[in-house]
Amino acid sequence: LDTEIKKALRPSGLVNVDPGVLRHLSKTGPELTEILPLSYKGGSPAGDGAAFRKQFDDLRTFVRKEAVNAGSRILSGETEAVPLTEEKSQACIYCPYRAVCGYDRRSGGFRIRKNGKKDAGEVWLRIRESAPEQEQKNAPEQEQVNEGDSHAELD
Repeated sequence: LDTEIKKALRPSGLVNVDPGVLRHLSKTGPELTEILPLSYKGGSPAGDGAAFRKQFDDLRTFVRKEAVNAGSRILSGETEAVPLTEEKSQACIYCPYRAVCGYDRRSGGFRIRKNGKKDAGEVWLRIRESAPEQEQKNAPEQEQVNEGDSHAELD
């Protein structure tokens, strides 16, 4: 029962697996898989939930760049309603702006974005490729893409 509870409460997402960070946790090694979205291969944390500090830095840079690009498009007048749909949900259902955006699936000329599942390796590669060229040259080899069996999402 205790294992089932831990599994149900285990968060999803990324975990900083730099040794200096992991050292501060109350559990170590394979015990972490009970409480964090990690797996262990060869005594080292692995899986799609494992990310080194450099990957977090690349992700932060990528997200900031995407936010700036989105803001620039909005300021230049691009206001097209292009909602995101996933397998089981549609963003419009929860959107606080649906009354004013004008999106209507029944009308012509509207489109939706589909958020398909992508392999974590593909996602990290896209993020890495968007990093400035100088940063790519300085990246330590150990901090390359963590490839695992599960999937990550990236629009």
